[in-house]
Amino acid sequence: MACPCLTPRRSRRPTRSLLGWLLSAYLLGGFGDDAKGSNGVGNAVTVAAKSWAVGIPLGIAIRSVTAGHIPQIPFVLVAMGSTGVLLTAWRALISQVLSAGQSKKDDVYRKGNPFELFELLTSLVRRW
Repeated sequence: MACPCLTPRRSRRPTRSLLGWLLSAYLLGGFGDDAKGSNGVGNAVTVAAKSWAVGIPLGIAIRSVTAGHIPQIPFVLVAMGSTGVLLTAWRALISQVLSAGQSKKDDVYRKGNPFELFELLTSLVRRW
């Protein structure tokens, strides 16, 4: 018996906000060196806040267009607040962990990190 919480309709709901955030993060440098914490945790949080401030309203706009109506104000406030806190806290934590033992000397032999996938995909799209 399948879980009723994993229906296709419910999986579309977060996809719209995620699409808006990914698009804005790509355009605002959310997958660059600043975002990884190479230039400090403060810069990583700033980049995350910029992509959040543009991306979540963009996701809500996408949701409004696809759903055919504007969401209620409490939904917008909860969506903005919760994603803002979660996104900036996650970016601060992950950039702190990624930049903890990394120095510029071992940049040639550095190990991979989660953001390299997005860099690879965006470079492939740019070449295409």
